[in-house]
Amino acid sequence: MRGMVLSVMLVLGSSARGKALYTALAERTGDSAGSGVGRVTVWPAGSAAAGWAVRDAVSGAVTPHRVVWHRTGEPAVLCFDASSGSLRYWVDALDTAGAATEWRPRAGLTVETRPRPDGPAGTWEESLALWTRAGAATGRSLTDRVFGGVPPHGLRAAFICRFEGWLRVEQAGEYAFATVSDGASFLSVAGRQVTDWPGQQAAEGGDLGQRHGSIRLEAGIHPFEYLNVQGGSGYRVVAAWRKPDARVFEAIPAAAFVPMDAFEVRSIKSQTAVAPVFAWHNEGYAVAGPTTLCDVRLWLPGGSDGREVRWIFDDGLAAEGEDVRHVFVGERLSVVACEVWRDGRPEGRISLPVRLQRNPGQIGESPESRLRPLLRAATRPREIRKRAAAELHPLFAAANATDDPSLAEVAETLVERRRECVGPLAAGLAAAGFYFQRHGRRNPAHVEAAWSAILEDPRAPDWIRASTALHLSGFFIHTGSAVARGMRLLAEDADDDALDESERRLKLIFLGDGRAMLGDRAGAVAAYRKAGRAVADADTSLEARRRAHLDTARHFLSRGEHAAAEQTIRALEWEWPLERLELESGMLMMAIHQARGELDLALAAGRRLLAGAPTDPARPDLLLAVAGIHRGLKQDDAFQATLKQLRREFPNSEAAARAAERYPEK
Repeated sequence: MRGMVLSVMLVLGSSARGKALYTALAERTGDSAGSGVGRVTVWPAGSAAAGWAVRDAVSGAVTPHRVVWHRTGEPAVLCFDASSGSLRYWVDALDTAGAATEWRPRAGLTVETRPRPDGPAGTWEESLALWTRAGAATGRSLTDRVFGGVPPHGLRAAFICRFEGWLRVEQAGEYAFATVSDGASFLSVAGRQVTDWPGQQAAEGGDLGQRHGSIRLEAGIHPFEYLNVQGGSGYRVVAAWRKPDARVFEAIPAAAFVPMDAFEVRSIKSQTAVAPVFAWHNEGYAVAGPTTLCDVRLWLPGGSDGREVRWIFDDGLAAEGEDVRHVFVGERLSVVACEVWRDGRPEGRISLPVRLQRNPGQIGESPESRLRPLLRAATRPREIRKRAAAELHPLFAAANATDDPSLAEVAETLVERRRECVGPLAAGLAAAGFYFQRHGRRNPAHVEAAWSAILEDPRAPDWIRASTALHLSGFFIHTGSAVARGMRLLAEDADDDALDESERRLKLIFLGDGRAMLGDRAGAVAAYRKAGRAVADADTSLEARRRAHLDTARHFLSRGEHAAAEQTIRALEWEWPLERLELESGMLMMAIHQARGELDLALAAGRRLLAGAPTDPARPDLLLAVAGIHRGLKQDDAFQATLKQLRREFPNSEAAARAAERYPEK
């Protein structure tokens, strides 16, 4: 019956072991693997079923089974005795726990993970003791081989990973087995430990099979086990072998492990739900910065029978169709509702928990082929304005980490929906404010709107409120738009106790900037001195570094590399804040702002320098530069007043002569 695809039916049934919440009559797909063991994935009608039963659909006889994995929000994976050769089996989800069975399948390969407790893992026995003490599993799934670089089941750091299965040996002889792993690893075949690599190490040094051992095996099926103990970040596991007639090691292929017969669910009928139970599968995922995007398929096994199918997701979005895909944000337990309608009237609705998690079979956490499409799907303009506010900041972080074009759309949405971003969600508004300060994205109205909303939110965390007050004050001071308001924010809302050490230093620098803008040079100098040097007082190379920084900034400016020029000056000012009153560096910063069209920032810097350096020899040049900025801003009265000041205070200066040439008096 090669190539034949047999149909699976699900019918209502009952079991002597308990009441069936629903019953599925299953069918085998494709050719038989010949192992006499079947596997099937089924879905719950509500929370996790208390037990399961599998029955031969022809004879009705209960057949032994084992649950590979099931917990709330996840489909159940079962394996069962299919040695009768039947093509169909009933699977009952029971309201009571089934009786324990001693049946063990002699097929398949499973991988299970558990959090690692404290303790040594220098030997097989020590590692097994850790496994026993680790407690409940975080995940268990069927896999095809021991080969991968992505931790199974979402674990990131300290965990234990155990593979168990059956290896088919076609040729008797001497086999060598090798392990390549991050962390300690142990490999056993036919009940005997063959090789190990104890200790916490990187996988380098084992790629050529250096960590190997040998065993003689007869042709047939042998139990296989591989244990990996992770102590930190990083994950890589490979089980390799060298067959009797081979010269080099190769990863043990999937074909070497005894497979199971695949059975598939085509429809689900529930006795307790008013709508058909739906199915779901985590098709893939992508990690972008701190955010995980989950691509989930949801469908009605067996189809919709001509009815309209509506899906309602807990992230604010919806979809229609009997088979849909949806991008969820974050790994969590979601709730999905499915409604069926006929002729405009609702026939039934069911709501189920759906666990959003990484697909353990995916290779790579951020494949470009998945990352960009998932980001685009999650940030479509029409849909992002409907998504739950809690998802906006994670989407912003994902787009920002990958420099995705969707970043602008997400930032705009955050500002538009700022009244929804309350409490801890204020972190998203804070990020949006910084975004709209960037060159090329500057939008002062958005900056003020986003950060003001945080300060108006009594539920925003104290540290976010204090940090926002600090940076909003800097925004007002450095744009010159509301210096007095910025100073009040520093005094009243930028609470030192809620700021970290770096922010407290920045607060003093902003205080100095504000005082200089208000004409208080002595107060500005005092604030800058209190902020202190970021280098040792005895550092004699500071002046040499200063000259190098200034020359480098001029070079970047001449090449049009404005961001690099600004960063160079900022580094100099951070080392010694009094630099902010020096005309040489300050006028370079003014030129950078002017080159980028940021005339408000250039003018504010000029005003600070006018107040902070009243006797500097370069003051005439500063007055001329400030006059030019006023003219660029079409502030005619200020432009004329600054020119008059230049001519009055420095009538014989070169700057006054240049002013006469550029702006001849009428």
